[in-house]
Amino acid sequence: AGDQVNTASNEAQYAGYLSPKELLSLPTAVNVGNHDAGSSAYSQHFQVPNVSSLGMTEKTGKFGGDYWYTYNNVLFMSLNSNNMSTAEHREFMKKVLEENGADADWTVVTFHHSIYSTASHESDNDIIQRRAELAPVFTELGIDVVLMGHDHVYTRSYMMNGTDPVVPADGTVPESVTDPAEGEVLYVTA
Repeated sequence: AGDQVNTASNEAQYAGYLSPKELLSLPTAVNVGNHDAGSSAYSQHFQVPNVSSLGMTEKTGKFGGDYWYTYNNVLFMSLNSNNMSTAEHREFMKKVLEENGADADWTVVTFHHSIYSTASHESDNDIIQRRAELAPVFTELGIDVVLMGHDHVYTRSYMMNGTDPVVPADGTVPESVTDPAEGEVLYVTA
């Protein structure tokens, strides 16, 4: 979920990321991270499908916008979280869901800056702002799963409704959820 490289303009790092032979036979869907921004190299190395002008930033070039694709019965939407405009991301997701969401059994959003994490960025002002603004939008739009990065740790949230954890009346947190209720979103940071 972003930061394919540590230094945006370092071609040796891109070569290192792209060199494993296993990647030659696997489709990949990348997110632009904060370390990918700052040069045009991201857009020179990664051609993403269905890219929107929404979500673009000056640093990521024309391919740094939000984009979407489907894989089997899953609709994936990738947001450029270097762009702090929740309104742009909401507009993008709403349009994609209206035009392509009917056939999807699951909707997954991916972006770089983790809004739920156990690592040090969790209390950064920009993360607090993203959490307060984006989480209610994901609930509103019926997103099932949100995959994030940035913190270099693994974190899985409770099922969430907006910014509130969903805990059953008896206080017992389920060990697994295979069919989230309406308005429930699972967040994973890796």
